[in-house]
Amino acid sequence: MLDVFDEAMQPLGVRSREDVHKLGLWHQTFQCWFVRRIDGVDTIYFQERHESKADFPGLLDITAAGHLSAGETLEDGAREIEEELGVAVPREALSYAGCKPYKYRKDGFIDREFCHVHYYVCELPLEAFRFRDGEVSAIVLMTLADARRIVRDAEATAPAVRAVPERGERRDIVVRWADLVPHEKRYYEAAFDEAERLLARGRADFSAT
Repeated sequence: MLDVFDEAMQPLGVRSREDVHKLGLWHQTFQCWFVRRIDGVDTIYFQERHESKADFPGLLDITAAGHLSAGETLEDGAREIEEELGVAVPREALSYAGCKPYKYRKDGFIDREFCHVHYYVCELPLEAFRFRDGEVSAIVLMTLADARRIVRDAEATAPAVRAVPERGERRDIVVRWADLVPHEKRYYEAAFDEAERLLARGRADFSAT
C-alpha cells in the first residue's frame, strides 16, 4: 500500500501499488545513486535489474531505489540500500538532492513519482555488495563521462565493469543506451550533473544549496 498525492503533493489517501500504476497516481520513491572518484575520474554505479523483474528485467538502473510504503519516511526508505545491495549505509552518510517529479508511461503502466533523490560517496570495494532479495543481479561501474555519452548518443558504446561478488565474478562489458532503464534523458543528465557537483565538493549536503 502506498500514500498517494495530487500534483501539488497534497495527500489524497492510500492505494495499492497495482492501482497506483494502473491509474497513474502520484506516489513517493526513494532513490540513491552511488558515486566515487577513482584516480581523479568521476564514476557512477548502476544496478542490473534481475531477469525475474516484471519491469525492465536485465537493464541498468539507479544504484538503489524503491517505493515508500504508506506511512514511511525518507529514513525508512534508506532500507532499500541494504535490501537491494547488501551493504549498510548510515542515513547521515547520504546527501539529499531534493524531491524530483518524474513521469513515465507504457502500455498498461503509468508511473508518476515524487522521487526523493540521494547520493552516497561510496568507498566500498565491489566485493562488498551482496544481492539477497532477488531484485538485483549485478553491480555495474562506469565513468560519468561514458554514462553521459551513451545517454546523449543512442549509437555510442561505453566500457564498464560488471560484478557479481557472491559468485566471485568481475568482468569488463560494453554498455549502450538500450541497456539502461529508459528514464527520460533529462533525468539522467540532471543526475549526472548533481553527481559531479558532489564529487567536486566532497560529501556536501545538497539541501544546503
